[in-house]
Amino acid sequence: MAGWLASLIASGPFTTDPSSVFDQTSVHGIVHGIFGAIVFTFAPLSCFVFYRRFRSDQLWHPLAGWTLASGIFLVVGNGLLKVSQQPGGGLFECKGLVQRTILVIFMAWVFAVACRLRPRAPASRQRLGEAGAPQ
Repeated sequence: MAGWLASLIASGPFTTDPSSVFDQTSVHGIVHGIFGAIVFTFAPLSCFVFYRRFRSDQLWHPLAGWTLASGIFLVVGNGLLKVSQQPGGGLFECKGLVQRTILVIFMAWVFAVACRLRPRAPASRQRLGEAGAPQ
């Protein structure tokens, strides 16, 4: 996950080259492409690594199926993304939609895992100013 996050942050400041210009590449486009490839490679891999743990851990078992489904969807999505990047293909005009769908699915999975990791405060401490709650 750390490699995925570092690559996502690193690719952000670098803009991609226009898809209509295939014979020209800029340094920004190259850097964005390298870190973007790492992001889209680590996303399904992290789902499959977490799935191995989730399927055997009773606390995390409810997320196991969703984790596996997310990983499979991301692999299929990455395949569609690769096809959509080829000029003249039927999906070329939809490559941005394919890419963002992959990112939304993965971010939703990360959010679900993060919510499960978040410690729950006792009900008595949820309201500020209640007697006995630290101020």
